Amino acid sequence: MKKLKVILFTFLFIILLVSHPVLAHEDEEPEEVEESNWLGHGILGVINVLLGFSVFISARNIKKNNIRYNAFNLHQKLTIVLAFLVTVTFFYGLWVTSQHHEILSSIHGYVGLITTVVAWISIVSSPCLKLFKVQGIHPNLGRILLLLLILQLLLGLQNVIL
Repeated sequence: MKKLKVILFTFLFIILLVSHPVLAHEDEEPEEVEESNWLGHGILGVINVLLGFSVFISARNIKKNNIRYNAFNLHQKLTIVLAFLVTVTFFYGLWVTSQHHEILSSIHGYVGLITTVVAWISIVSSPCLKLFKVQGIHPNLGRILLLLLILQLLLGLQNVIL
């Protein structure tokens, strides 16, 4: 478990280290960003939150032993789709931001990075934790992910309003 934590924190540190100075186009003058690009990022954010609730509901169905359909397979598939969509939304946001500001120049950007990492940790943690017979971490990561998605949506709306 300790090795897993070290690997995850190292991965997060490398992402922060690499993405900030390399992707930031400090020498270039900022261009005007089309409003449709921001709108697309926002729509993806709303879809992420809705899909996050769907993943949460599918997990609840597993817990209640709902046998009308295979809730576990649905939960797995929805979680993978959510992780990919969160990643696409994050990198799309980086691309849109790079045309206008320095990348990861706001709390919204950093929370987006954390949200993306938590989404992938939640996918990787499920089979690993079953292997080591550790319970409770994966469901808590899912709850944290849903809260981060909601926070991201609110921070994004705040950026639009202000």
